[in-house]
Amino acid sequence: MNHKFSRKNDAIRISDKQGKHVIWEGMPDNCEIIKQLQIQDRAIHVVLINSDEKMGSFQNLIAIDNSGHILWKAELPDPLTGDMYVDISLQNNRLIAYSWSGYRVEIDLTSGQIISRKFTK
Repeated sequence: MNHKFSRKNDAIRISDKQGKHVIWEGMPDNCEIIKQLQIQDRAIHVVLINSDEKMGSFQNLIAIDNSGHILWKAELPDPLTGDMYVDISLQNNRLIAYSWSGYRVEIDLTSGQIISRKFTK
């Protein structure tokens, strides 16, 4: 079944293809959503959540299923320095994330683990 993925205020709304029946609506980890990507072939949604209220390292890149359950929280490239992700994009069906500490990483869409990392600062 295809789902429609939209935003309502600071929350995510997942509904049926026509947008008539809401399947799930909420804020993952009770945090504001900065950016989201729908991964069609995997029926998951990758969400970058706001980390302004958190101190230190914060796993703010998560994947949720069509019912709003958290599937994984992405590994951080440098968790000891108070790292977090600041942007994400989908490039050639690969999840690319950029961290506050200056890393560009590719994240495995199945596990949230880092596949490759490159320091860019």
